[in-house]
Amino acid sequence: MQKMTMSFSKGKKSETSIKHNNRSLDLDKFDFEKVGHKHIKSEYTELNEVLIHKNIKDIYEKEFGQAVKDYNAKQKRKDRKIEDYYSKVKHSKNQRTQIEFIVQVGNVDDYKNDKNRITSSLWQDSKKILENYFENFQKRNPNLLAYNAVIHMDEATPHLHLNVVPVAHLKNVKRGLTVKPSLDRALEEEGYQKDPKDSRSQFKAFQNAEAQALADEALVFGINRKAGITNKLKDVHQYKQVMRAIDELEVQKQQVDTQLQDKQAQIDNLDQRELEVARREQVVASKEAKNKNLDKEIRRKEFILNDLDQKEQNTRDNWSQWVRTTEKLTKKRRLGTPDDYLVVGTFGTVDKEASKRKIANLIDLAEHGKLIKEVEAENRQH
Repeated sequence: MQKMTMSFSKGKKSETSIKHNNRSLDLDKFDFEKVGHKHIKSEYTELNEVLIHKNIKDIYEKEFGQAVKDYNAKQKRKDRKIEDYYSKVKHSKNQRTQIEFIVQVGNVDDYKNDKNRITSSLWQDSKKILENYFENFQKRNPNLLAYNAVIHMDEATPHLHLNVVPVAHLKNVKRGLTVKPSLDRALEEEGYQKDPKDSRSQFKAFQNAEAQALADEALVFGINRKAGITNKLKDVHQYKQVMRAIDELEVQKQQVDTQLQDKQAQIDNLDQRELEVARREQVVASKEAKNKNLDKEIRRKEFILNDLDQKEQNTRDNWSQWVRTTEKLTKKRRLGTPDDYLVVGTFGTVDKEASKRKIANLIDLAEHGKLIKEVEAENRQH
């Protein structure tokens, strides 16, 4: 048989929000992003169940209306009469208009592995246990009138928010109302006696009785009450403090996540810039290498052109010398005119190689030696 804790906690005066408790009645107007609400899983809010929802002022009118009339009838001074008893109690430092209890089967660890609350037998059984518990609560506690009760299925565990107006009937009252919203007096009327030595003993007895009543309902579903501490969160105040702390941590986590995302974006931008710079440097280096190769090729070709120009010039100079030598030789030896030694091709161009061979023959005919030296000396003078 499964064992779970049975929790019954009381809230403090300022810790009731019917709008918060009954959020499933008006989902469009409920702010799930508000601090204090971020632990709520909105996708499950429709599973919440409002068991009773009454106007607390109607409860006050029904339960205290006659007592207020009787009180006012005894007052001779108008300023002592009570016009709105609910408002009077609400603004009182010593009284509370209502009391909120949180009733819960088990704790967070019992439910954390159930992913689907709609189909989970544990979630649905716990909800049914709370429904049955509420149904019998009023029978056990006729002096604690429930005006609002809702089961929440959209938080860490299924639990019941139970808001009641305590109604105490006072006997032998000489001054004041004969019926008041006093929890101590209401519990006393139900049989829970006060201990002069321990002011908390009365509520502890009531709390233990209600926790046992919850355990009895759970036993029907095969859940046994776990021995020991029944609830790590002793009251609604502590429960809500923990919820607020969780919300604050979630906000801080979101802030840290945002900062990390910003830093990562900056790093990504830097990486992108560095990558672009590296690419540009690579492109520049590639272009510089190409330019160097082009410069080398240009210098090589310039050298070749210069060499060709020089060779062409030398060829021209040598040909000029050949022509002048031919002129001299032909004049000296009457061996014809220079034109006789120029070989002309088909298109009227001089065939230099053929002409050189003819001129070489001319030199041989000119008796070589002294005559050629004379001709070359004269050529150098020109």
